[in-house]
Amino acid sequence: MKYRLGKTPAKPSFSPIKFVDIFDPSKLAKPPEAFGHYAAVQQYHMLGNDNASCCVFSGAAHLEYIWSVEGGRERVRITTKNVLSDYSAVTGYDGTEATDNGADMQDAAEYWRTTGMLAADGKRHKIDCAVPLEKGNFDQLVMALWLTGGAGIGLQLPKSAEDQFDHHQPWSVVPSEIRGGHYVAGVGRDQNGNIPVVTWGGIIPMTQAFYEKYSDEAYVYLNPEILNEKGLSPEGFDIDALRTYINNL
Repeated sequence: MKYRLGKTPAKPSFSPIKFVDIFDPSKLAKPPEAFGHYAAVQQYHMLGNDNASCCVFSGAAHLEYIWSVEGGRERVRITTKNVLSDYSAVTGYDGTEATDNGADMQDAAEYWRTTGMLAADGKRHKIDCAVPLEKGNFDQLVMALWLTGGAGIGLQLPKSAEDQFDHHQPWSVVPSEIRGGHYVAGVGRDQNGNIPVVTWGGIIPMTQAFYEKYSDEAYVYLNPEILNEKGLSPEGFDIDALRTYINNL
């Protein structure tokens, strides 16, 4: 299989607010041992990431897939053409190798918030905001995934990850050179304590050690209305801080 990456190097976060400014895990219910709605999506599709370095936008579409079925709706239809259209709008990609330079996670998140990701029916799907997670903090990632159903994970991906993906083996730490930056959609936690991630049209479990070693940035995408529906403790969830941040954007 042909694999492309496409996440540009992490840079200091644009966000003045952190995950811990909104959520206090000590006052929220503990996430279950295994959770996630990723199995409800029958097929994820490559969405252009075999021929273009559009992983950040392919990953956003994969999260939109999950959020649509999690909300009890028919899975949103987002095509390769849609993904490449958004990738082009943000990066200037015109179908040539010279312009295929990948995307910045923060630039993509701002486009997602203000313009929205294009779907096949012409509608655009937006997020309310993106909040950075603490680099390599696995417990924080788990809490974010449980609360929202998905998160964007940026990795400095080792070459070994491709071989493990081919052989349906969990992404684990083994001696390997770094191939480059890659974006995957974290979508839950499995019975083995690993994080299932969607990439290259499939799902692969990622171990805690792999995340802690190779992740260089991660973002959780928030919607106050959805979070309120979860009945979160007001002591553990500062809705006013989140709304103030969104308004300031």
